[in-house]
Amino acid sequence: MAYSSFTLAKMYRQFQLKERRQRLFPDVEPVALSNWLTHSLEIAARSVMLSEKAKFERIVSPILFESKE
Repeated sequence: MAYSSFTLAKMYRQFQLKERRQRLFPDVEPVALSNWLTHSLEIAARSVMLSEKAKFERIVSPILFESKE
């Protein structure tokens, strides 16, 4: 199948696949975001990010810091 004609629907039909959804981590409880992380992500949403490094610094890095805490 050429990449340009690839669709998930065609893949499901061709390989007779069925979709099954389940929680990836069922025992993990959600936690509230800190004010710091919420503010950092709001700033990131308003920022222009032209590179993957900029995206990491504005979005991924604050999330990693928050998860460590």
